[in-house]
Formats: sequence, structure tokens, C-alpha cells
Amino acid sequence: MTAVPQWHVEDVRTTDAELVRGSMSGDRAAFAAIYDRYADRLHDFCVGMLRDLDGAADCVQETFCIAATRLPQLRDRDKLRPWLYSIARNEVLRRLRELRRNAVRRTTRP
Repeated sequence: MTAVPQWHVEDVRTTDAELVRGSMSGDRAAFAAIYDRYADRLHDFCVGMLRDLDGAADCVQETFCIAATRLPQLRDRDKLRPWLYSIARNEVLRRLRELRRNAVRRTTRP
């Protein structure tokens, strides 16, 4: 008899709050599920603001690094989605400020 492989498929019925709770208790699969659920959407959001695919990917990576370390600070676990978007927005704005600063430096150098 051939064994049927067990494919990991995210249960769409799993709430954000359950994923946050699991991630905070050390379940890496829960954090991976958060990433899988939101990474593409956040990337599209960042691309819309930056108009730069690589810059958007960097912002999404930084968003999840920040989220991983600050997840315990999330007061309302049901607000994961807006919390992630606000982190991503702040990362995009930080990157835009940095790009402007670099552009000013290039134009003011002799």
C-alpha cells in the first residue's frame, strides 16, 4: 500500500488571533502561516507606494523581521492585518525618506 503524503495546507478557518497565539507560544509553523497569508498582499501594497519591486521586497522582509520581534506588543490579536500593514507603511516611508536623502546628497556634491 502506498502512503498518501500529508501536504501542509493552511486552514483558512484559522483566525489571525489563533496564528498570533501559536506564534507567540513558539510555533514556527504559525508564523510561517502568517507570512504565507500576508506576504504577497503586503508586497503589492509596498509596490504601490514605492513603484519598485526590489525595494518592496526589502520592505516586506523588514516588516516580518519587525513583526517577529514585536508580536508580543500586539494588543488585539484580531488586528494582525492592520498592524502588519502599518509596519509595512512605516518601512516604505522610511525607505522613501532614505531615497530622498540620498538624492539630495548626490545633487549637492560638487
